[in-house]
Amino acid sequence: MIIGRGLLASAMNTKHHRESDHIIFAAGVSNSQETRSSEFDREEKMLTDFIGCQKTFVYFSTCSVDDPELLASPYVAHKKRMEQLVKNSIKHIIFRLPQVVGRSKNTHTLTNYFFNQISSDQSFQVWINAKRSLIDVDDVASICGHLLVNPALENQTINIAPPSSMRVLDIVKIFEDVLGKKAKISLVNSGGDYIIESTLSSIAANELKIKFDQNYYYRVIQKYYGRT
Repeated sequence: MIIGRGLLASAMNTKHHRESDHIIFAAGVSNSQETRSSEFDREEKMLTDFIGCQKTFVYFSTCSVDDPELLASPYVAHKKRMEQLVKNSIKHIIFRLPQVVGRSKNTHTLTNYFFNQISSDQSFQVWINAKRSLIDVDDVASICGHLLVNPALENQTINIAPPSSMRVLDIVKIFEDVLGKKAKISLVNSGGDYIIESTLSSIAANELKIKFDQNYYYRVIQKYYGRT
């Protein structure tokens, strides 16, 4: 059973997942800049409506819960609270995700923001020291499906991400190359990095022939934003 209709829910919407012994909760707040309590309350109500079922409950959280720069973020605080609700259920798996890339009209995603700003010749700031991790939504669905068949992972919290992140400035440079257009940016001496422990997802990716190599970020951005 799949809950949700967005980018992640669509990628997970296969016959296998629809008929599995899991409730896959791919709904709720998708904007990491969200501050409205009404949106957080909406996700919490949806979550509690399903969390008491007998099937294993699968929840998607964010790797940003480990980012020291975002500890005060309302979105991160909300995700931490939802994680705790899920952990109180009998059977669950929590998947934490970085920046998920796919075909979406959500203007709040990092990659859609870069694409829109560069395409429309709009200027924006880039934090010199900031790094981010990107992952293809199709790879998320594949890795999740691979991990969900392992009963030993029940009641675990697992990061699904490439083994290394990339400087935001270098991500912007990839967009410039893919779009054939120079970004209008101003550099800010700010930002930082944090380590995402992703051993299990890296092992799964290797078994699925997903290459988290040095060109992974370029291939993902080219796939969804390249000129046709």
